[in-house]
Formats: sequence, C-alpha cells, structure tokens
Amino acid sequence: MFEFFLGCAIYFSKDLVNWSLIGNALTQRSQVEMRTIEPGTGSWASTLRYRPIDSRNGQGRFYLSNRVFHRIASFLEASMFTRMTSGTPIRESPHGIAERSHLFKRGAYYYLITPEGGTEAGHQEWVFRSIKGPYGPWESQDKPMWYNEPTEDVQRTGHADIFEDGEGNWWAVLLGVRRIKDETGRFLEPQLGRIGRSSTMAPTYHY
Repeated sequence: MFEFFLGCAIYFSKDLVNWSLIGNALTQRSQVEMRTIEPGTGSWASTLRYRPIDSRNGQGRFYLSNRVFHRIASFLEASMFTRMTSGTPIRESPHGIAERSHLFKRGAYYYLITPEGGTEAGHQEWVFRSIKGPYGPWESQDKPMWYNEPTEDVQRTGHADIFEDGEGNWWAVLLGVRRIKDETGRFLEPQLGRIGRSSTMAPTYHY
C-alpha cells in the first residue's frame, strides 16, 4: 500500500529470478510524513537512479517528467535540485489520464514511457522516442507497447520502468494483476483479490 511505512522497498538479485529485500529508502519522518495521509496517498512507486556526475564536462542536468496538472515537466540541476523551470507539455494522451512517466536516454535516442488509460481495465503503456531531445518531437509505433486485455490472465499491465543487467540486456519491470476466482467460480475484481498488484518482468528490444 502507498501509505505503508517504511517506504520505497529495495530488492537485490543476482539472477533476476530470486530477490531479497535489503532495505528501504524511506525510513525517517524527516523524509516523508505518513501519519496523517488519506488512504491511497503516500509514496507512489518511487524510482531511484544512480549515475556518476562529472561537473567538469557539463554533465549536470536532470530532466523531471511529471503529470501536466503539477505544472512541472522540466529539468533539475545537479546542485541538489536548486533550480526548476515552469515546464513544457510534451505528450497529451488520447486514452484518458497519463500518469507518472519515465524519461531516459539510450544511445542516440531519448525515450518517453507513459502509463495511460487509468489503472483499471484500460491500463496500458506507451513508448515514444526522439532523436532531437527530451522535448521531442516524438515518434511511436501508434500502438501501446504493453496492453493486456481484461480476458487475459495477467491484465492491467503498465507503470513500466527500464533497466540494463550486467550482461548488456535490457528489461522492463511493470505491474499487473491476475484474475482470481472466488469459491463459486466467479472472477473477482482483480485488484480486490488476495494478491493485488504484482511485479512482472519482460525483455525489451531496441526499435
């Protein structure tokens, strides 16, 4: 649950199959206040990144992508986030709400990954790329990268993130829910089952 504390669990694996919990990133009240929040609020799918910065060659700029109603989709300086611009919209979703996106660079391209359509049956993940820069223009395959229909065993897939393993392979991690039957054989509303949302992993390929 988003409102549970300790928050932002960190798992470790050597083979991407067996995982061990090694700690939490949010462990103190000075980091986040969780005592008076409403149900469903709190720490939502925190993403941690590590990248060495060499200030001598100008590699000191970060980009923050966000939902447009927060009015921030811009960059943060490496000097402990002391400067923010007002933001520039870079994607308008035709599928309803577009939630927290991921923006990263791989090779010559910038990639934008956005979960769209809400977290229920229409949940899907779109991937765009731009060779010009993080503000686009963007190109896509005109179809979602991940969309599991309500008839599939694992559905509502989305909120993907990308990482590279130690052998140069790229993977996507994303959430999904499984259909569960009650004692009468009827399917339950997936997110109300005992399992709830679960983590899924899939290989990704450069396109």
